[in-house]
Amino acid sequence: MVFGRNYEAPEGFREAWNLQYFYRNFRVISFQDLLRLHRRELFVPGDLVAFFNPGSDYNELQRDIRGRKVEYTHIAVFMGEDISNFLRFGQQIIDERDILTDREMARRKIVPRAIIKDELLIVKRSLQ
Repeated sequence: MVFGRNYEAPEGFREAWNLQYFYRNFRVISFQDLLRLHRRELFVPGDLVAFFNPGSDYNELQRDIRGRKVEYTHIAVFMGEDISNFLRFGQQIIDERDILTDREMARRKIVPRAIIKDELLIVKRSLQ
């Protein structure tokens, strides 16, 4: 449970890249998109953000539950905007936990791909 929200995919489908099939989500292509949506209160603390890390070992190897090449490598929780106007994200990659700003992530060449809301989609049987 994060910010009073529960994001839990069915057993066996919990990899970051499969959440798109269980929760409402929409595409973004930049940190500017995230900032703009946050300022319009469409992107709020507790939302998840799917990120693509070009240096990830999962690139080229992983497929999602539909057999498609993964579009993102990990998920982070949006924690809000700080007093310096940076967006802050909490993430855990394997055993490493961090709170990073949008600037730090951009410096690492990590880019946002989608916002994931805590609104369940109706799941078709073909996915399970």
